[in-house]
Amino acid sequence: SSGINAEYGVRSVFERYVGSSIALLAGIRQCKRRPFSENVRLESLLAQHSYAMPPDMALVALSKETAESVKSQQRWIRRRQQAIFSTRHTKFTESSWRFVFYSTMFIYGIISLWEEDFLWDTKHCWIGYPIKIWAMKDKIYWYS
Repeated sequence: SSGINAEYGVRSVFERYVGSSIALLAGIRQCKRRPFSENVRLESLLAQHSYAMPPDMALVALSKETAESVKSQQRWIRRRQQAIFSTRHTKFTESSWRFVFYSTMFIYGIISLWEEDFLWDTKHCWIGYPIKIWAMKDKIYWYS
């Protein structure tokens, strides 16, 4: 549990400072999304249509009930749908974290297993099987 919290902390710091800096250097800006007001009727209509744009007839019927224009309802739905999806900046920082993490773990795995016989010849995997695994435990503990 503490290992997961430590990884989350490292990940958060990396995404906020390193990943964001790389994203800015790559020309990916962090955009602020416009907030949307709470609208219970439109929210229920969206839920009925699996958060896709409802058909125009449903919007026209709702606009007659609420005295809101169809255009303003469509604008609210677009803003609501955008709130669900991540921005390009967020996707970039998360992907950069995954790239650094998995690259680091791959290199650590190669380094820790480089001098082992069974890396080069699979016949050696089963020679001295249970004892060999315990002898390697210190090397592969952090890798697994």
